[in-house]
Amino acid sequence: MRFLFWAAMAATFAFAAVPFAIGGQGGPVYHVLAFVTLGFLAGRTFRKSHPMKLLCALIAFGAIIEVTQAAMPYGRTGDPLDLLADIVAASLGIFLSRMLPDYSRSRTQVQQSE
Repeated sequence: MRFLFWAAMAATFAFAAVPFAIGGQGGPVYHVLAFVTLGFLAGRTFRKSHPMKLLCALIAFGAIIEVTQAAMPYGRTGDPLDLLADIVAASLGIFLSRMLPDYSRSRTQVQQSE
């Protein structure tokens, strides 16, 4: 799961840092898809971490993306509404990740009881 999380982080930053919008004008939709995914993967990967700690880390990541886009000479602009979309989406992803049972823990408990 860790590999998926870090791969998703790298892919999100790579797509955000190119000097043109990939796929046209779907900015907020892409932010929501990316950050729901990142929030979900973060919540599953770092189960022992407090959800607010995970959210703060993803907010910082979203802010880094927006600052990077604002610093680009052409093609991209930083947008506070994109950061707001990131925050809401990451919150939803973390929430969803915590609602699912931890199957890896269940499997370990079953193996220990045998």
